[in-house]
Amino acid sequence: MLKRIFLLRRLLLCAGIFSGLLIFWLPAHEVFEGPKSVGFLIYSSLLFAVSLPLFPSALAKRGLKAWFSVAASLLGISVLSLLSAWTLLPSNILLCIEKLAPMLAAVLAAFVFVLETPQTRQRVLFSLLASHALMAFYGLIQILDQTIGQSAHIPIDLIRWTSFGESRVYSTLGNPDYMAAHITVFLPLWLALPWRDRRVGIRAALSAAAAALFILPLLVLLGAYGLDMNLWGAVLSRYPSWALCAAGLFVLCRKVPLKELWIGFAYLLALLVIAAQGRAAYLGLGVSALVTLGMAIRLGGKDILIRHRDFFRNNLIMGALGVLVLCSAYFLRMASPQNSLLQIAPVQSALRVTDSLVERSKDFFVSSSDATNVRRFYYKAAIRMGLEHPLLGIGFGNHALFTAAAQSEVWKGWESSGNNAIMFVEPHVELYTHNDFLQNFAETGILGLAAFLLFWAFIIVKSWRLSASGWNEPRGRIGVGLLGLAAAFLTSAMLNFPWRVLATQQLCWLAFALLAVSSTEKEALASPGAALERQNPVPWGLIGTGTLIAFTLALWPTRWFYASSLFKEGNLGRDQNRYADAANFYQKAVDVGLSGTQRVELYLYLGSMENMLSRPDLAEEWFNKGVAIYPNFIEALYNLGYTSMVRFNTRHLETDRQKSIDYFNRVLDIDPRYMSALNNLGNLYYSQRDFVHAAATYERVIRFSPDTLEPRYNLGVTDLLLQKRSEGEEQLNQALRIKPGYAPALTILQQLKKMPAGARLMFK
Repeated sequence: MLKRIFLLRRLLLCAGIFSGLLIFWLPAHEVFEGPKSVGFLIYSSLLFAVSLPLFPSALAKRGLKAWFSVAASLLGISVLSLLSAWTLLPSNILLCIEKLAPMLAAVLAAFVFVLETPQTRQRVLFSLLASHALMAFYGLIQILDQTIGQSAHIPIDLIRWTSFGESRVYSTLGNPDYMAAHITVFLPLWLALPWRDRRVGIRAALSAAAAALFILPLLVLLGAYGLDMNLWGAVLSRYPSWALCAAGLFVLCRKVPLKELWIGFAYLLALLVIAAQGRAAYLGLGVSALVTLGMAIRLGGKDILIRHRDFFRNNLIMGALGVLVLCSAYFLRMASPQNSLLQIAPVQSALRVTDSLVERSKDFFVSSSDATNVRRFYYKAAIRMGLEHPLLGIGFGNHALFTAAAQSEVWKGWESSGNNAIMFVEPHVELYTHNDFLQNFAETGILGLAAFLLFWAFIIVKSWRLSASGWNEPRGRIGVGLLGLAAAFLTSAMLNFPWRVLATQQLCWLAFALLAVSSTEKEALASPGAALERQNPVPWGLIGTGTLIAFTLALWPTRWFYASSLFKEGNLGRDQNRYADAANFYQKAVDVGLSGTQRVELYLYLGSMENMLSRPDLAEEWFNKGVAIYPNFIEALYNLGYTSMVRFNTRHLETDRQKSIDYFNRVLDIDPRYMSALNNLGNLYYSQRDFVHAAATYERVIRFSPDTLEPRYNLGVTDLLLQKRSEGEEQLNQALRIKPGYAPALTILQQLKKMPAGARLMFK
């Protein structure tokens, strides 16, 4: 029985590592991050139950006290920040727990990895490599489909989702920026592996991933959509090209010499970073490469470049050829747009890549660009949140529900100082700061930021010491690789949020565990054929308690996923104008239970469906529930104002008009450039014949959206009623510039031509 528990623990640990990277869900809408968290949390709940017997052995592990202390400080302060979340916004505490749960699960997996036998660690490493190989191989298929496949009109990808547009690759991670940052973190670890060591099993892991490509997509589609014959007809027509790619990869994995296979897979990972077009990841990849090269020179001497000149020369030549091909295609089109060479499939494939790279990169470092100003906006808002709650922050995972208010204050400060950045940004709910350091400061305060920095400083120091063993020693290679991993992560964390992505955080904690084992034990992995370690008998009461806890914990992510699936079904009904069906699914999702931003968003959509079904009283109830949870919920406040305005237009009661004005002003107090609220507020002032306030409101709309027709026309009419004839005519002419032949503007301008100068102007 004990042996079965041991094997179950190993299976759950490996399954959790595997699922954290690969799980996704297709029906209704493409969902990637949520299913990964749910799968990983369920596996981790069960892992906790069967790992309880291991925990007492932690006391016997020598030299791990410092490691446990560093990990406990980061995790402990993140948990402690929930007290701040409870104090500031009690209704959102469940979301904070939900956001913190993946970190708890990742720490558990790392803890069990440290306490496990070397043979189990070997299996975990195999799962890690195989899952990344499967992710990379599917990414390669996406590249082939988006370049050669689309240029030659040959479908290769069986799924071909398009959430982020053409020529951006994201494989199973669902977001190209997530994937690019994750790969830059994993790549140094891959290069540090002792590829000659059979215990690592590089060839076996890559071969297993290539073999899985044959059948896994069919199983995924079967599980997602069942036996839909129309779907399967399309799938089977594409399957030969997919299977050909899988067969080619499998043959390469089996036949290519091991060293070339190891290096070739590293090239594939770098290619995926480029194809994903994650701009922050480019920087992370470059910094990591420089750190790794610097460590190689430190360990191998300055003449390492001479000793391995063939390797470096070949890499430079290959890189230069790749850049030359892309640049040649791009400049050929610039010089001769009608050139017949541009119709060749490889040239078209190159142009797809260059166009996307240029579009994604051209404005990233320009001070007047959207990307630069948006990040400055996020950073200042995060600093403001952290300074307002300096000790423990606003609570881990609470970022989204505090951003709008903080951004509003930043925006107003910029406006009062005449900063033109207000033309590029506006306050809104935002999940991430796009800087992990600042988001940690905002969510967990100065204590959380200090613990986060300590965690990575500890990794860097220990990796540096471990690397002193030399490149020819496995421990030394791991030290070098983890230095590169830290460099890649910290660089990406300055411009993005890899710590908030489950797969990447899971990888970082596992790397921390691998470093701990390598630093404190002579043999981190088992020798081939090593026997299972047996443990002392375990009281059945402990097993029973763990099982009960595991069952309770597993219910939470299961409920989240079911409610989220109902939410997505409701979104599908809404998009297809089936409002009654959408409202029904949303109501079921409310009954099952969602938390935080998903819950307030659910209330918003339910209220919107009730409005579409002409039930404004029910709509107001749902919008008010959203505001009760989140007082700065801009969209709910706007919809409350809109519902009151619709009522006013029907019943013409002054109380409805005043309620609508009050709600729109609350919206504009948070987001001063909310276009719909501004325009509707102007219309309400106009209906009161308060032309001064109406004109000022329309002018504000035009300031931020000069090419919008309705406010131009409305301002023109309002100016005329304020006896500003020249200004009114100018606005009406601008409306005609936006929409030539616009009848209302033409009619008024024709009437003006018949009126003598100085005549009093009256219009409806």
